[in-house]
Amino acid sequence: SILFVDDDVATCLIMQRMIQNLGHRCDVAHSSDEALTAVSNNNYSMLFIDAYLPTSSGWDLACEIQSLPKAIHSRRIIGMSSMKVSFLEKRFEDAGMDTLLTKPIQRRDLVSVIGVHAETLI
Repeated sequence: SILFVDDDVATCLIMQRMIQNLGHRCDVAHSSDEALTAVSNNNYSMLFIDAYLPTSSGWDLACEIQSLPKAIHSRRIIGMSSMKVSFLEKRFEDAGMDTLLTKPIQRRDLVSVIGVHAETLI
């Protein structure tokens, strides 16, 4: 299952539908607090996290999630941003995120990143 984290409600609805249409369960969270609660209560195999959330950055959230007791090594974390610049890629990499997708996310990019990590999806 997948968790999609973005403070933009419309983006969450669109991406949730796209992920579900690809055959995967998808929950959404609109803040770091919601994401931490969801991760604490579910075993997600993949997380999509926006770079900029209302109360924290996506890379800070990724670090927090990875420090939780239930964190598993096979969990994939995909960063998202409306711009693809080297300093963001470096921050995401330092936070242990697997890759960075540029928004708006195209279906082909979503299929590609889910396909690359499909063996870890439950």
